[in-house]
Amino acid sequence: MLEVFAIPVLNKAISFLFDEGSKIMQERRDRRKATLESELKRSDANEETTIVTKAAPDSRIAAHKVDDLLKLKVSESAWTNHEAQVQSLLTLLEIHSKNYRLAREQYAKWGSELVPPIILHRLEEAENNLSKTLEELRATLVKVFGKEIAIPQLSEGTA
Repeated sequence: MLEVFAIPVLNKAISFLFDEGSKIMQERRDRRKATLESELKRSDANEETTIVTKAAPDSRIAAHKVDDLLKLKVSESAWTNHEAQVQSLLTLLEIHSKNYRLAREQYAKWGSELVPPIILHRLEEAENNLSKTLEELRATLVKVFGKEIAIPQLSEGTA
């Protein structure tokens, strides 16, 4: 059995999943909420519309789960079978993160009202790729640890 903290790649995967990935998905929810609110302001004032959002998850819960994962022992065979896949997913996540940050910078330069459609498309594409890859990483880590990993920050918070 291997200690998780002794495997830098697995430690990096857990950190990315709970930290950077969660932050990016929260930014995505916030941007979508702001876009929806601005569209509602433009719509007919007589129409009643309700925005449903979930409360922000408690960060202490996520940190507690990270600590739990870092304390678990991992089977050498499970890690050997999935190590290449975890490394590949981490590489993809780094690429998607760079694309996301670049698109977010371009979005900020134009402002939310004047942003060209191509920049919106790039931002949404980067967010979708990050979301899909984060879910693949979570599923792979479930196989490595043999336990379910629930990360509330990765689930969509708006309707």
